[in-house]
Amino acid sequence: MPIFHCSYFSTTLQTETKLVITLPGPFLFSEDDVSLENQFNPKRTYPVVYLLHGATDNEEGWLRYTSVERYAREHGVALVLPYVENSFYVDMHCGPRYWRFISHELPLFIRATFPAITTKREETYVAGLSMGGYGALLLALRQPERFCAAASLSGALDPYQLFKEGIIPNLDYKTIYGDLENIPDSDMDLLALLQKNINEGRPLPRLFQACGTEDFLYSMNRNFLESATKMGVPITYEESPGMHSWDFWDRMIVRVLDWFDIPQLDWNETL
Repeated sequence: MPIFHCSYFSTTLQTETKLVITLPGPFLFSEDDVSLENQFNPKRTYPVVYLLHGATDNEEGWLRYTSVERYAREHGVALVLPYVENSFYVDMHCGPRYWRFISHELPLFIRATFPAITTKREETYVAGLSMGGYGALLLALRQPERFCAAASLSGALDPYQLFKEGIIPNLDYKTIYGDLENIPDSDMDLLALLQKNINEGRPLPRLFQACGTEDFLYSMNRNFLESATKMGVPITYEESPGMHSWDFWDRMIVRVLDWFDIPQLDWNETL
């Protein structure tokens, strides 16, 4: 499975940024299994999952601590893993414009440099853990025209509560948001975004949510689920014993990829 570790100068961020891209490949046991012409057909495009990291992590965390590269190959899907510091995937009050980067520049960069990765909504997915779970739903709800499905694992889905109650005191919310009161009822408030999409009649991506029952964000995830359900938003929800840990996320990302129901590649297809 090809894997690319990229570093390039981002116009939006005004600095070098890093990301990892993996592309699926056939399971080859002999030269006769798949022809080279089919394996490297320039007309072939791959479904893609934008896979987002959590706070204090980086673009390599998913690949280092889980087997997601293998799972992605088994599902025939490309992965795009960007780096956004501890930004909560927003344009920081005192820092880089990571929302602008993740929502606008990154897909343009991928389209230009990896044309084998699809731009079709019906084959584009987003998922993340913790802060990345929030980021995944933020992307899906602010850009529902880009994603057909989104998944949050142990999501930090209510940053207002998170910082107001000091649940993660090691992060400086002032750098990210300026004032916490900027979050409620804004386009950084996931429940407000859900309601806005409902009011405007916009088709929502399919949504998946999971959290471990011993996770310190468990009650936050249950509260989000209950509020979304009251709005009439269908969410596939799963919980099981587990903490805020890679063991849980490694198990659940398999469930997410299965649930995405990604179109299967036919490597012997002549395009």
